[in-house]
Amino acid sequence: MKIIFHVITLNFSFKNLFDVKMDFIFANQSLYYLPSKDFQKTIEEFYDLCNDGAIIFATMISSKAYQEFVIGDVKENGLVEVKSSPRLNSEST
Repeated sequence: MKIIFHVITLNFSFKNLFDVKMDFIFANQSLYYLPSKDFQKTIEEFYDLCNDGAIIFATMISSKAYQEFVIGDVKENGLVEVKSSPRLNSEST
């Protein structure tokens, strides 16, 4: 089996990197790095890359689910800075 890795830049369209359709796409904790304006385009590219009946499995951290992070303001490019909570820097008991 031949494994190929592609390093892509921000806002790069990746659907033309592959000459086959896929049955499974796994995007683990990565989609929230996309600017809001590119999110829909990326999801559409996932669908274009899939065979009928394929599975797209994506996970994202909810800003409401974790107290370990502090969410910053939304930047002009649509990204949000996420920092460790000061609570994580102290000793746990």
